[in-house]
Amino acid sequence: MRPLSREEILDGLGVSTRPRVSLEIYKEVASTNQHLLDAPDSGPGNLSICLAESQSAGRGRRGKVWYSPPCAGLYLSAGWQFHQIPPDLTALTLAVGVIARRVIQAEADLHVKLKWPNDLIWGGRKLGGVLVEVKKTQDSPCYVVVGIGLNVALPKPGSGESPKWRTGAVDLYEAVAGNLPSRVALVSALIEALLKLLENYGDTGFLPYHGEFMEADFLRGQVVELEDSKGSVFGKAVRVESDGFLLLETARGMRRVSTGDVSVKSPL
Repeated sequence: MRPLSREEILDGLGVSTRPRVSLEIYKEVASTNQHLLDAPDSGPGNLSICLAESQSAGRGRRGKVWYSPPCAGLYLSAGWQFHQIPPDLTALTLAVGVIARRVIQAEADLHVKLKWPNDLIWGGRKLGGVLVEVKKTQDSPCYVVVGIGLNVALPKPGSGESPKWRTGAVDLYEAVAGNLPSRVALVSALIEALLKLLENYGDTGFLPYHGEFMEADFLRGQVVELEDSKGSVFGKAVRVESDGFLLLETARGMRRVSTGDVSVKSPL
C-alpha cells in the first residue's frame, strides 16, 4: 500500500482547516497517542495530528495491544485543548465513533455498527477502535488525545508476516471486496470531522451525536457480559443514553454503566 503523503493530506483539507492543523507522519512510533501525550500541547483552537505507518506498542483501551503492521491500517491520534472540562467527557469516545462511521460511509460506501464504548463493527467483527486519553496541563484543565485505529488491509496468512490480529477482527479490504478508498482521503476527512467535533463538543456534549449512535448501536437488545472494576455481570443491553452511559437490564434491576468491556453472549 502506498505510504501516506503529508502534502496530499493537507491538500485535502479545507482552506480554513489547514492553518489550524499541525501534522506529523512517522514511519514508526511506539504509540501515536503516547507521542502526543508526551509532546507539547497544540495550543487553543489548534489540532495536533500524529500519524504512523506502524506502531511498535500500539494500544487500545485498558492497555490491550492494537496490532499495527506497516502500511496496513490507519493509526491516527489528535490532540486538542479544551478551555474547561466538557460535558459528557466519558462519552467523547462515542461521539468520535459516530464521526468515524460517517467518514467510512462517505469514503468507502460502507455502513458500520458502533459497539459501546469504542468499537467500529462490520459483519459482527471489529473494523476499528477509538481510544481517548486525557492529561492535565498548566494551560488547560483538559487536554485530550483522541486515537483512531482502522484496519485497512492487514497481512493475510501466507503473506510472510504472522497474522497476529485476533479472531474477530476484519479489515476494510474484505468489507469493501477490495475496492479500497484512498487512505489519504480517509485521513483528510477524519481530520476535518475531528476538528469540527472537538471545537463544538465543549458546548454541546454528546447529545447531538446520540441519535446517530442509537441508529448504529450494535449491542442494543443483546445479552451481554460486562466486565469493569466491580467485576462482571450479565444483562441485556437496553440502550445507550443521551449522556453516553450504557443501560443494562440485569437480574438485580437496571444498571447505568459509564465504562467497561462488553462481550455479546447471545447474538441476535
